[in-house]
Amino acid sequence: MPSYRPPISRDTFHRLEAYYFNLLSYVDSDDYKALTTREKVNLLEEINYICIALDIMSRLFSSKGAAEKAVVAWEKDPDSEIQRIYRFSCMKVAALALSCSPSKVTAVCKGTRQSTGGYIFKYETDYKQDPNLTVGEDEYKTKRE
Repeated sequence: MPSYRPPISRDTFHRLEAYYFNLLSYVDSDDYKALTTREKVNLLEEINYICIALDIMSRLFSSKGAAEKAVVAWEKDPDSEIQRIYRFSCMKVAALALSCSPSKVTAVCKGTRQSTGGYIFKYETDYKQDPNLTVGEDEYKTKRE
């Protein structure tokens, strides 16, 4: 019986997820506001298609690579009351999307380093258990009073 080979590699999946993050960041920028309505619609449709593709690919790779841990990141800004958080399927994607070294992202997650590339990282499981942080609406981090 022939062995099954996925139509794309895990590396391609990681690069697509990083591209998706970059598109979402672009939508938050001033450059996006200068686009015409048609250009905005095209970009949002592309983001939607990528989101669908990522969902399908995550199911394809879900049983493989169990060692990969989801990572949460936010900008290092201690004075801000509310910060946007980003969730990545693994450290490799976080490093690709935020132009950081994967080994430094690992060091921040393990607590041997405070931050890298202007971001603080935590494993998603550790982030959810941190009593000093609260999460509202899945995309923002607030300081607990």
